[in-house]
Amino acid sequence: MKKLQHLSFALLFIIVIVFVSESVQAEYGYQYEDGGIEVEVEALTGPGNQFYIYRPNVLVGNHPVIVFCVGTFARPWMYGYMLRSYASHGIVVIAGIDGFQRDGDQALEGLDWLITESPYKDMLRTDRILSMGHSQGGFSAMRVWEQDKRVTAILPLMPGTGESILVNGTPVQYGLITVPIFFISGEIDDGKYTNPFVVFGAYNETSGLLAESDKPPVWYGCSADTNHFPVAEKVSLHEMIRAFIYAHLLDNAEAKAIFYLSGTDDNFLYGDWADQARKNVANIDE
Repeated sequence: MKKLQHLSFALLFIIVIVFVSESVQAEYGYQYEDGGIEVEVEALTGPGNQFYIYRPNVLVGNHPVIVFCVGTFARPWMYGYMLRSYASHGIVVIAGIDGFQRDGDQALEGLDWLITESPYKDMLRTDRILSMGHSQGGFSAMRVWEQDKRVTAILPLMPGTGESILVNGTPVQYGLITVPIFFISGEIDDGKYTNPFVVFGAYNETSGLLAESDKPPVWYGCSADTNHFPVAEKVSLHEMIRAFIYAHLLDNAEAKAIFYLSGTDDNFLYGDWADQARKNVANIDE
């Protein structure tokens, strides 16, 4: 009887381990806005009640993390269609309410709390963290990586990249970025510090101060007929954002192929893109 009990416990343990390791696999892939996982939204939580959390309704472990920085005057709920989508694919997202955090301080505080003190800290993959943001928040997302090297990838969305966003007189050191980064601009974004010309300039500078062996893969995409705001109607824009998330947070082979294998350096993104480029990208088949 004891042997049977031990065997039953062992089988249960194995089943639990398998379930945990596969639990973040959504029912539908990056091609779909809704990944099929029910989402829970917690408003005004975390340090100082200054954060929103978008997460799978049931957390069982192995969930990657996105720390999202909102744009000027914005609040997390304004990006709800995006953040809910990511959570429905098994990601835990934390976003602060400060639209003026050029230095990324609030995002840094929220990220550290989430992965070291929150009720979910033991359910997260701290080796899969994406720093992401829009507009001024896109700049902040890069500052988050500069100050917290637990971040493993960056996605600046229509980021502020000009002189107006200096922090204590020091801009982001694009040339020293060492993790995968995907810059996205809007074709008809005419912002002085967010237009395609200046965002592409940041792409060009990225990794330039590093030795060849240390340079990370860098991508640039200019979403066709898109202004400064990543509206939900831009289907291919959001599909490629999710593909980047799948490639770098969920290790999805199909998504990785888009960024590391498919097409040529100026024709690899799917959908409506006015311009695209990539560098330092080693073919995954090599």
